[in-house]
Amino acid sequence: MNPEIQPDLRNFEYLKSINAEYIEDLYLNYQKDPESIDPSWRYFFDGIYLGEVTTLVEAASAVELMGGIQTGTTPSNDLEREFKVFRLIDAYRESGHLLAKVNPVFENPATVPELELSRFGFSETDLDQPFHAAKFIGLSPSPLRTIIATLQSIYCGPVGIELAHLQTEVERDFVQTRFESLRGNYTVSAEDKKFILKRLTESETLERFIHTRYVAQKRFSIEGGEALIPGLDAVIETAAGLGAEEVVLGMAHRGRLNVLINTLRKNPETLFAEFDDNYRLSTDHGEGDVKYHKGHSLDHTTRQGKSVHLSMGFNPSHLEFINPVVMGMARAKQKQRKDTSRSKVLSILMHGDAAFSGQGVVYESIQASRLEGYSVGGSIHIISNNQVGFTTDPRDSRSTRYCTDLAKAFDTPVFHVNGDDPEALWITLKIATEFRYLFKKDIFIDLICYRKYGHNEGDEPSFTQPSLYKLISSHPTPRDVYANRLAAEQVMSSEDSKLLLELAQDPLIRALEKVRAEKPEPTYSEYQGPHWSKYHSAHGEDLMKPVNTWVTANELITVSKKINRFPEGFKVHPKLERLFEGRIQALEAGKGIDWGNAEVLAYATLVNEGVSVRMTGQDVRRGTFTHRHAAAVDFQTNQTHIGM
Repeated sequence: MNPEIQPDLRNFEYLKSINAEYIEDLYLNYQKDPESIDPSWRYFFDGIYLGEVTTLVEAASAVELMGGIQTGTTPSNDLEREFKVFRLIDAYRESGHLLAKVNPVFENPATVPELELSRFGFSETDLDQPFHAAKFIGLSPSPLRTIIATLQSIYCGPVGIELAHLQTEVERDFVQTRFESLRGNYTVSAEDKKFILKRLTESETLERFIHTRYVAQKRFSIEGGEALIPGLDAVIETAAGLGAEEVVLGMAHRGRLNVLINTLRKNPETLFAEFDDNYRLSTDHGEGDVKYHKGHSLDHTTRQGKSVHLSMGFNPSHLEFINPVVMGMARAKQKQRKDTSRSKVLSILMHGDAAFSGQGVVYESIQASRLEGYSVGGSIHIISNNQVGFTTDPRDSRSTRYCTDLAKAFDTPVFHVNGDDPEALWITLKIATEFRYLFKKDIFIDLICYRKYGHNEGDEPSFTQPSLYKLISSHPTPRDVYANRLAAEQVMSSEDSKLLLELAQDPLIRALEKVRAEKPEPTYSEYQGPHWSKYHSAHGEDLMKPVNTWVTANELITVSKKINRFPEGFKVHPKLERLFEGRIQALEAGKGIDWGNAEVLAYATLVNEGVSVRMTGQDVRRGTFTHRHAAAVDFQTNQTHIGM
């Protein structure tokens, strides 16, 4: 409900003297033309969403429902009480996330003031009273007890949904409808359940394998947040079904090795050789980077048979700095594919909770995400929220309730999901991906999990978080939680779950044996795609090889006339007319060519040869010192013209 038109219940006493026919006539006029009726009635119909409540009038006379003249024939004879139930429903939509069971480690709250019955004028004695307002959440007239139970199943389960900040009604309705139709039933098919367990098993097995073979070596494990791996599958499969041909991923070091092996299918032999420092050196690629900064790419086929290219950007070390890099990669790939609808290429950005709320580059990247020159059609943001930043508690690292509160500034939904419920995450990410494709906006998933070890595997986290790590040390892994759940549901027995562990470990054992028996050749995926196969890493001789970049004077003059003269009727600012004509004259005279003239000529000759030139940023059109003028603005119409 729009807070600007939310009615004050004390102002509806006058309804008790109004007959049903008059109200219905007003409502019919409202449907035809809302502006044709008195504003107070228009606000009334807007405020209670009467477009959905016509069933109330059909079920009982408006007098009975709103005025309480007759008794005993309607679920409620008190309009004010119906409004109170609607306010309760609206409160759960707005604040239900405060009671959501999203924290796998800490105890979730049992009550919050925002949702107390007394706040809406109800008590325990009202719980069995039926209300027509139940129709707002798709129920027939139901007791208050049933309404509250339904609301809690939707908004207080393993997914906390933040929508109240959304200003666009159609977007809010899309998310609200999708989740309310689920009724809190975050259940997937038996086939998907087995697939999710398999992926959790592969994720956990890799971490345990490295942990026992490379004791205390840094790997920044994903343990505690393994649900990210099947979660990425949910996004990729959904996006591929919606037209994605390529997915670009970006993340910092936490969990990167696991994503590289299990999502991008990097050869584990290469990873183990990097741990052992046991591979044949290749001068083509220099010394490389640490293993938990490296990227990878491959052509992937989803379970549904859709082909999609996956690529992971190399991490520039400073955590969230990868965001604009990946968005830039996605934008370039969209241009290569002539993807003007921003549907063929999707970017997924994975964050840490403390870094997301603490680094300015996050805001800078998101605030540019809908600008014409930078838009990629929205990114999927997954925050691996392990509830500690390096060694710092959330209360000491941010001033907001959630690490994702920054996202609310951008009028887009935020979902908080329990990391021990991979099915809830799977469904939420599918809805999030559909939202991104429908509305072309960023969307944010706060995956609330934990970090099994310290900042790295040689760190002792109980130095600074002793209470938290007492809880974590006794907490079953996400894979164990889910395996037990599937056994209870009789989807997969404990014996079959254990077999998955053996199947996941066998290829790792074989890979390690091979690495230690011989020095493998490192594998590189950077120059294998169709756009990059003609390139190679630079050798020493490439750096000194002469390159011919000259053009003839006549070519320069021709190009200069193209970029410094304008279509008929285009009026340049009077002070700039001499500048543009002077650039042509300087070339014709062969002297007086200034910096701005030379610069735009350099770009123009590249464009003339078919090379795309992209310039973005503040003042790149005019130039900070009014020297560039690569674009001109019509002095009368404000239209922009770029030559060539």
